[in-house]
Formats: sequence, structure tokens, C-alpha cells
Amino acid sequence: MKPKGMETPATESRQHSQVPPQPHARIRRLLADLSDQHSRRVAFISCFTVVGLLSLCGFGGYHLLIDLHAMAIVNFTMAILGSLNLLWLQRSGNIARAENLMLVLLLVDLVANLYGNLDQTGPYWFFAYPLVAFFLKGPRKGLVWLSAAFCSLLGVILAQNLGLAQTSISSRALVILMVALATVSAMTAFYQIVVALAEERLSHRTLELGAEVLQRQSVEQSLRRVEERVRFLSRNDAVTGLANRASFLDQLSLAAALARRYHHRFRLVQVDVDSFADLNTRFGHDAGDTVLRAIAQRLSRTLGEADCMARIGADTFILLIWGNAETGSAARALLQLRHDVEQPLRLEHGDFVPRISCGIAAFPRDGDDAESLLLAAEEALERDRQHRSGPSRGATATPFAAPAVGTI
Repeated sequence: MKPKGMETPATESRQHSQVPPQPHARIRRLLADLSDQHSRRVAFISCFTVVGLLSLCGFGGYHLLIDLHAMAIVNFTMAILGSLNLLWLQRSGNIARAENLMLVLLLVDLVANLYGNLDQTGPYWFFAYPLVAFFLKGPRKGLVWLSAAFCSLLGVILAQNLGLAQTSISSRALVILMVALATVSAMTAFYQIVVALAEERLSHRTLELGAEVLQRQSVEQSLRRVEERVRFLSRNDAVTGLANRASFLDQLSLAAALARRYHHRFRLVQVDVDSFADLNTRFGHDAGDTVLRAIAQRLSRTLGEADCMARIGADTFILLIWGNAETGSAARALLQLRHDVEQPLRLEHGDFVPRISCGIAAFPRDGDDAESLLLAAEEALERDRQHRSGPSRGATATPFAAPAVGTI
């Protein structure tokens, strides 16, 4: 049973999730959302509609006080239609239709204000129209909506000259309004075009920089792989993956130093693949590499956990094996190693039975440093090769022979 006052992690997470977001968090989220063009358009329609509703309701109330009932009806009607448009936008998400309806309502209200304006301020509101049209629709479609506004003003001027409907503004003033509106529209359109070109250039440059970054990352990865490969090849053999001669000499020097300090014993076993050059000449280097990898795999099975092995020549391997190197045990180990390695290998051209020569050098009996031990192992290998030489000596390769037992 949970003690009173103790809160589980699940309870704490629910409590944190129920905490209402702080005002500054809402502002940050709103600013993050406005980075998207679609979000900016929705926010603009919402804010413009809310401000328009407040203005229309205020103007409608004022028109009622001064007995301009027709203008009051127009104001309240525009306010109701604007509210419905905003609700429709929030439910349907169709921003294009919401923009079109808002521009229509705005134009109707601007034209109506010419007939019932406050102290002849109706024409001034027309200058907001190009700003709204260009912001929502861009330069090209914004010009279409401005053409509708000019046609509306021409209709008002024509109706006034024909005596059909009179405004408190002269026709000459309306013509000047159209010229001023055209000037503002041209400046706004030019600004929008410049901004659009700058955004396009910025987007293109961003794509170029992104491609350059990806290319640079690819080059860096390639260089990193090359560096790793070079570092690996500086210490390892490319064919077998074993340590190379330089790496093994470091390991051997360290092993000799440790053996002297702690009075341990180890032995070197040098293994040479006989007639390997003939195999390469006869069947190609791919076959030779296959044989080398197979022999390296077989030799590695004879190693203990602390032992190590390297390829120090074209056809020469060397093993460092810890432990006492008594004559009898070393001979038995050498026979077992030779038996394990000299098993038939299946190649593409047939079965190949490798033959090896071996030489053993023990620490500290045959040497107490790396150079003397390697020299002793090479001399022992030469003696073994001379001892085992004969007419049946060497590598046997039988192309397209029947599969042999023990192939890998």
C-alpha cells in the first residue's frame, strides 16, 4: 500500500500534463507555427477578421445613433458574414475560399463606406485593400483582386456621374483615389516580387548548401574509411587480416620483456607454405589468396587465448605460443599442427593439399630478444625444409579432381 503523501511517477506525469501551458509557452508555440506560410495566412485571416468584427460593430452602433440605418445594416451584415467565414475556416480548413470571401466582404464594405463614411474617411480605407490582397494572394492573383477594386470604383464614379447614386466624395477625388491606389498597389506588388525572388534565391541557395553539406559528409566518410583502411593495413595483412611483420615485432618485443620480468616461457613457430610461388603461377593469385586464408584459419585454431599469430612474408606465418617448450611436447605440438594444416583444400581448379615447413625457437633457450628469436626460428625452418626435402616433396595440385575429404 502506498504511503500517504507519496506520488508515483505515473501520478506526477498526469499532474504535469494537466498543468495549463504558461503564456510565454503559448507565444513561443505561436511564433514557431508562424514560420510556415500556411500558418501565417490562417493567423492573418483570423486576426484581420477579429479586428474587422470589432470595427464593424463599432461603426454599426455609431450609424444607428446618427440614424444611418442602411449603413448599420451593412456593417452588422458584414460582421455576421465575417464571423461565419472564420468559423468555416476553422472547421473546413479551406483557406483559399476563406481568403476569397474575406476579400469580397472587405471590398463590399469599402465601397459601402463611400456612401456612409465618418467625416469623409471612407476613401482612406481603400489603401488597406492592396496590402491584404498581395499578402494573401501574391503578386499575380493580387492584381486580379485589385482590378476588381478598380472596377468597383469606376462603377461608383459612373453611377455618380449618371446621377444614380451620390456619395459625399466628388468624382475627381475618386479618380485621384484610384491613381493613389494604383501607386500603392504598384509599390506593394514590386515589394512582393522582390521578396518572392529573394525567397526563391534563398531556397535555391539552401538546396545548394544542403547538397554541398551532404557531399562534404560523403567525402569525409570516404576519407574516414580510407584512413581506417590505411591504419588497418599499416598494422595488418590485407589478405588474411592477421598482424603484419611490423605489428608482430612490437608484440614479440613486448612478450620478451614480459617474459624476462615475470620469468615466463614462450616459443615461436614459423610456418612456410612450400611451393606457394608455383601455385600462384599455375592457378593465379586468387587461388593463392584462398589458400593463404584457409591456412591462416587452420593455424588460428591451434592458438590459445593469450597466443598471437602474424603473416610476415608472402608465404610465411609465425605463431607466438605461451608455455614451456619442452622437446617432447614441442615435437608433438608440431606434428599436430602439421596434421591440421596439411588437409586437402577444394579450389576452383581441383583439390590442393598444402605442404608446410616449420621451425621452432624457444625463449630464452634460443634467444632473449625479438631478433635472435626470429633468426633461430628461420634457421630451424630451413633445417626442417632440408630434412623433409625429397622427390615426393612439395605441393600437389590436381585440377578438377574429385572432392576430397576435409575440404573447406
